[in-house]
Amino acid sequence: MFDRRSALAILAAGLAPAFPVLAQPSTGFPSRPVKLIVPYAPGGITDAAARLLGAKLQEKWGQSVLIDNRPGASGGIGADVASKSAPDGYTLMLAINSMLLAPILDTQLRFDLERDFAPVSLMGTSNYILVASNEMGVTSLKAFADAVKAAPKKYSYGSIGAGSAIHLYADQLARQLGADPVHVPFKGAAPLVTELLSGRIDFAVLDFLTTRPHIDAGKLKGLAVTGTQRSALFPAVPTFAESGYPGFDVSGWFALFAPKGAPAALLQTIAGEVALAMKQPDIVAKFAEVGAEVRTSSPDDMARRVANDKIAWQRLIVEAKLKPQ
Repeated sequence: MFDRRSALAILAAGLAPAFPVLAQPSTGFPSRPVKLIVPYAPGGITDAAARLLGAKLQEKWGQSVLIDNRPGASGGIGADVASKSAPDGYTLMLAINSMLLAPILDTQLRFDLERDFAPVSLMGTSNYILVASNEMGVTSLKAFADAVKAAPKKYSYGSIGAGSAIHLYADQLARQLGADPVHVPFKGAAPLVTELLSGRIDFAVLDFLTTRPHIDAGKLKGLAVTGTQRSALFPAVPTFAESGYPGFDVSGWFALFAPKGAPAALLQTIAGEVALAMKQPDIVAKFAEVGAEVRTSSPDDMARRVANDKIAWQRLIVEAKLKPQ
């Protein structure tokens, strides 16, 4: 059976070399080890993604890629170390979309991905899925919408905290339905899922990795996915957009950043090598197993994604009437 622990083990497992060590770029980079900062603890999905990429780049460059975990402060500790490093390509940071969202709500966080970093490349995206407890008795988004509209204050939904992506998406859906369900924040996804399975919480918007085993086992019902296209993991589940609910197309992401001021030509070189590494079949397969899709980009494309996503999250925060603390 698919479970979170085995999925993380699979993703973090060592990979067989997929291509031979090639000559270093004409720039001479890298001529010494490269540090890849992960602003989260070892063992999670972000850390595992960094180790997968690091192993591939190490094969390619013939230089060590050192993973440096700096957890804490919603990514702020790692971001502070990375932003103060020399902008020479020898210190990189793997960031996720929540690091774009967190400083908007928490003014004590002093980092800003747009201000302090130069995007290198997107690595992958992951979306979310609306799940309902079996106690709701709905099997489609239409049936869910009809039930919530008929009893606007009857139902409840869970999140991992006010202002989290899954809270903002659930809040947006409730507003589109003209409903006012009770928001119940939890300290993590595990207790939230426990309450969903028991029927004490009616619905939530959660990540694929957390929900997949319960959907596969028939213990939760998947009703709609975020993003612009259906997921290969849930091909029968429509997107919100195709179901008539726009505004759910901002995906979660993993991406590589460098300190601000790194040379543009060097960033382009690294981005090209990230693209080659991430498109290796073993990485694609391992990302898919945990509900993520490999997607890469140029530095400019990643910069546009960051800017557009920031605007989208700011809009949802305002509409949810959340005030920065």
